[in-house]
Amino acid sequence: MLFGWEKILKQRKLLVVGSILLLLVVLFVEAGGARQAEAASVQVSARSTVVMMHTTAYSYTDGSRPSAYIAYPRKAGYPTRHNLATEGRGTYADPVTMASYRGELPIGSIVYLPYLRKYFVMEDACGQCSYDWRYHHRWHIDLWVGPRVITHRPALLACEYSLTRSATKVILHPAHNLIVDQTLMFSNNRCTVHFH
Repeated sequence: MLFGWEKILKQRKLLVVGSILLLLVVLFVEAGGARQAEAASVQVSARSTVVMMHTTAYSYTDGSRPSAYIAYPRKAGYPTRHNLATEGRGTYADPVTMASYRGELPIGSIVYLPYLRKYFVMEDACGQCSYDWRYHHRWHIDLWVGPRVITHRPALLACEYSLTRSATKVILHPAHNLIVDQTLMFSNNRCTVHFH
């Protein structure tokens, strides 16, 4: 027969042992799940990696003087695709211009954005991207949208804002054959982007 205090000690021991076992099971499951999630989200192919990035957009009408000039044109010897900012079809062979900080992404880097199903090429500079990377180590890319001419500015700005994401998946070193939505993001003075 157990005395009252012995019964309490036995119950506490069982409670402690049970808690430790439960903690070990939780840690084991979380560690396995984290490894599986990491493998699923990071390794897309042998060279591809997925990172979460802040995305913004810019266009011909941004800034004090409308312009489609880019910081790293192909004609100046950079490993880029265009001489002026271009909203290509979004394929690997015809990517859309994007801006970033060259310390974050090398000039000429091609990325793929699953939420747009388009490829983009880094061929322009972005001051805010530079600041975000150098001072906060925050990924940031600025996507070109629209034509290289003056267009309906309110509609274009609204389209730019609709593309902004505080954090979205971006594939670095993507495979060349991912699904592409070739619809222009801005056409005939209206936002025609499709989100996936």
